[in-house]
Order: sequence, then C-alpha cells, then structure tokens
Amino acid sequence: MDKIKPRIFIASSVEGLDAAYAIQELLEFSAECTVWDQDVFAPSSVTLLDLIKRAQNSDYGIFVFSFDDTIKIRDTEELTVRDNVVFELGLFIGIIGIANCFIVMPRSNDDIHLPTDLTGITPLKYNAKRADNNLKAALGPSANQIKRALRSFSPPDKQMSDELSQQINAIGLSAFFSSRDDYSKYRASTPSIDRYINTAKSSIELVSITLTTGIQIDDICTVIKNKINKQRDFRVTISLLNPFRDELYMALEPVFGADYSSLQNSTKDALKRLSQLKKSLSAERQKRFSIKMHNTLPFGSAIILDGNLESGRIQIETKPYKVGMRKSFAFEIINDGNSFYDTIKSSYYELIHDGDCYENSIE
Repeated sequence: MDKIKPRIFIASSVEGLDAAYAIQELLEFSAECTVWDQDVFAPSSVTLLDLIKRAQNSDYGIFVFSFDDTIKIRDTEELTVRDNVVFELGLFIGIIGIANCFIVMPRSNDDIHLPTDLTGITPLKYNAKRADNNLKAALGPSANQIKRALRSFSPPDKQMSDELSQQINAIGLSAFFSSRDDYSKYRASTPSIDRYINTAKSSIELVSITLTTGIQIDDICTVIKNKINKQRDFRVTISLLNPFRDELYMALEPVFGADYSSLQNSTKDALKRLSQLKKSLSAERQKRFSIKMHNTLPFGSAIILDGNLESGRIQIETKPYKVGMRKSFAFEIINDGNSFYDTIKSSYYELIHDGDCYENSIE
C-alpha cells in the first residue's frame, strides 16, 4: 500500500509564482502540493471560504514571500510582502498550527519590513540572485529542510464529520457489520444468532428466507423454547419465504448461486423443525409462537427484538449479488423515537401480517 503523503498548500503573490512552482516540483515525491492558482478558488465562490476549506484540508502550508510592494514607515521606504500572502499565513497558522507553516523568502541585504507578529518565526532563505538564474537549485536547500520536517508526518486519524454523526444519531444506527465475521469482532458476547436473540426481553420477530444462519436450527429452537417456557408473556414470530411459491425461489437462484429447489427444500426443512417445536409446547404456549410464510422478497432478513418496548432494536442483514453468505452485511438500529425505526418495524410487521400461516398451508 502506498504511503499517504502530506497535503501542502503553497501560497504566493503572482510575482512569486515561479518560486512556488519550483518548490512544488522539488517536493513532488515527498508531498501532494497545490499552488494557490491550481483550482483552489472555485468560480463565483467566496475566496475567504475557499481558503478556510483549503486550510482545513491541508497538513502543511508554504508561504513564498516575494518583496513586491513598498511601504513608507517613519519617512523610510521599505520592501514588504503582499498583504494577502501574510493574511493567508495567519489563517493557516490559526487552523493547522505554526509548526506546520513554512516561510520561504529570498536572501536580501535590503531593508525588509515584516509584520512584528512574525517575529520569532525563522524563514527559509534562498539565493534569488544566482548567476545562472537556476531557481530550482536556489530553492533546493529550503526544499530539503522542508522534506526533513515532513519525515515526522503521520496521517491524522479519520474523523467522522458532524453531518455524518448527526445522520447516524437521527436514524438510531447502533452498529454496522461489513460481513458475518464482524459479529464476533464487534459483538463478542453475542456473535451468533442464537445468542443475539437470547437477549430479547419480551418478543422475537424473525424474517428470513431459509433460516440459514451459520448455526444449527436446533440452537435457535432451544432459545425459543426456553424463552416461551420461562417467560409467561414472551412471544415469538418467525416468517420464512414461502417455499410453495416456485417463482419466488427462482428469482433468488442467481443471487444465491444455488439451485432454487435446494433453497426451497432448506426452507421446508426449517419450517418442519419449527412446527415440531411448536407442537411440543402446551396449548397456551403455542398461541405465543407464530410460524408464517411471506409471499414477497424483503429487502433483507430482519431480527426484531422487543419491538413493542422502548428498548426495541432491529437488525437487518442482506447479501450482495453472487457473493458468499459470509459476506452478507448488516446494520442495527435502536428505538430512540426516530421515524426510521418505526418505518422499518412497520414494514416488516406488514410483511408478516400479509403472509400465510404455515400450519394452514400444510393441513
């Protein structure tokens, strides 16, 4: 993997552009340098706002001081730096820090006026009056000192933007898993589906296709049986894709890369096992365990835990086209009063409601 290079903004006056370009060339292999006239300022934009944005997205700043103007102080004329370059230096110092800003200026015996606020900053000086007019060679020592300073650069940690943080909070997003391997990595206490649903307090609603979860279905059945037997009001609803509708599974065949009939048989086996579990329960407990079959393809499999409580949460898992099941990704949202949670919950509840009861279909 290529090493991340520091981002450097180079400021100068128009008259100092030759020096700015020369510095950019000298640092080509050490940094990503942008000179101020290289698409920094967008058309019809506010220059100050563009500068602030540039400073926020820069790691270092180089400010080429060329003495283009004269100023009269106490009846004495002195050479001075273009005021906008000094302003840009001050702006960058305020945003990225004085240690990350470099001043490059020609060596001169003339009377030079610099703002007193810059006292204490040691500029990098170069010979602008070389006999051979080789500007790159003149700037070489200054560029070399900057290169040495860049050795201590380490890319800043990626930080979440305020906008993204607000979006995440607004929808109640509590977790994201880029693959099934992430469950054990980021949810160590409940890496498998049986342990996850075992954390429910009052209800489990599970919407899936085949209930192929990477563990034995008996492990899921054990959790369901214990919850219903030990908690008087605990309810469980499981809805699988209707295996008696060939067209639904034919549509899934290219997504899963498997023969649709094998997917159907897997779902039928899961429904039979769930039905056996239900029949093993008392009549009262059977009423709290519903087995359904949905007749349309959902966006993804869903696990809704405690959907009727303020502490409710929903995990959605979906599988990209033609990749293995281990690469399915998922996200979890919590019920913190946001409309997104209500929308997702209501959508899956409607899907379950509109489906068929498994027991009625096999009678």
